[in-house]
Amino acid sequence: MIDVTQAPQPPLLLTSSGLTRHLQLPPEVLLLSSPRDPEQRIIKRVIGLEGDTVKTRTYKNRYVRVPSGHCWVEGDNFGHSLDSNFFGPVSVGLVHARASHILWPPQRWQRIEPSLPTDRGPLDQETIDHLEEQGAVTIPKT
Repeated sequence: MIDVTQAPQPPLLLTSSGLTRHLQLPPEVLLLSSPRDPEQRIIKRVIGLEGDTVKTRTYKNRYVRVPSGHCWVEGDNFGHSLDSNFFGPVSVGLVHARASHILWPPQRWQRIEPSLPTDRGPLDQETIDHLEEQGAVTIPKT
């Protein structure tokens, strides 16, 4: 998997046509406005879409159901990334484009692979049912 946070703003190939209507399942890589500073653009990988339940890493709630109109995004460089673990679910209205390729420097030219670490992504229904029985799933207010 390519660490999309590795280089300081590497030139990327971006696509925005019909984006918010067609967000795909994780692990798309997106260009979006930071919820903390709308002037700042960030590159993050989708971990979950609306309705998905995700296990967070450092967010205030351990398990979160992504609310309608939102997605859960994370940087590939855990521990050094301001992402949904810091600011919570992100409105899809902040999404600008999909990142598909790294273009510069030439020796790094490559497609950004849609892959997730094995411990990331939405939880399966059996796990969700168990967590809901325990009252462990939180739906953030947006």
